[in-house]
Amino acid sequence: MKALILLMLLAGLLFPLRAQVFIPVMVNPPPLPIATAGNDTSVSVGTHLVLNASHSGGTAPFSYRWSPGHLLNDSTVLNPTFIAGITTLFTFSVRDASGCEASDDMLVTVTGVGLNDISERQIKLFPNPAFGKLNISAHPGWTDPVTLSLSTILGEQELHYTGMIPASGLQWDVSHLPPGIYLFRISLSDQSRVQKIILL
Repeated sequence: MKALILLMLLAGLLFPLRAQVFIPVMVNPPPLPIATAGNDTSVSVGTHLVLNASHSGGTAPFSYRWSPGHLLNDSTVLNPTFIAGITTLFTFSVRDASGCEASDDMLVTVTGVGLNDISERQIKLFPNPAFGKLNISAHPGWTDPVTLSLSTILGEQELHYTGMIPASGLQWDVSHLPPGIYLFRISLSDQSRVQKIILL
């Protein structure tokens, strides 16, 4: 027994225990991206408005996305062009190389919209507010083709028509659409106008 104890003491002297030392390492991840869509603005109908987005932080390379993109000439760049037709809430998103994403909104209010400039051609949209049905009529002597569309306030198109307005007029069934404010656009060869419509 004494020999075993002596052997253990000698082993401790020859092979001392190694103490484990933990060294803390601070890892600073790159800052997350921050998106700035730009300030809310108001423009007159037909204006060619360049949206000026910017961003900071994140890790390059970056990718960009604007929504709704179909209203812009290029929804994947920092500075797309919007031809002002309807009031639109745009969302700008930036994604960095790590997959981190940030977004920001801006509202473009379009003024001067309405059918007043086309009234001499006697295009009528009624009733407003509307419930279930929306009627479009034109003067009996009408000869020009038109493009008509009904969109949400955010630019999502719900109804569309291209062609002549018949003598009996057009009637759209809007009973399936949720109540709210919509934008009715009429486009002729030389002008385009938007009218706010309330669906009940």
